[in-house]
Amino acid sequence: MLIIDGNSLPTARRWAEVLCANEARTQYLALPGLIEMIMTPPHLGSIPQEMIGSDTRVVGPVCRVAATFVRGRRRRALEGDGDTLDHLAEHTRP
Repeated sequence: MLIIDGNSLPTARRWAEVLCANEARTQYLALPGLIEMIMTPPHLGSIPQEMIGSDTRVVGPVCRVAATFVRGRRRRALEGDGDTLDHLAEHTRP
């Protein structure tokens, strides 16, 4: 889980510490611009570039790992692994 907190009012730090203590995979970042973004009317606001950059650094590796996992499952399914076929069918239904 990625927790982005405002660096001018970092209130989520304790929550992130509790999650980490309970073995949840978390990454905590205190970045500029969060409070200003929240206090701006939605049609006038913009997402701070630091937040966009942090999201892509965290989500990118997760997506690569997930894609590798899925490719491996598909390959085993094509090779005739019945358990994998059942698993894919369960998790690909709309």
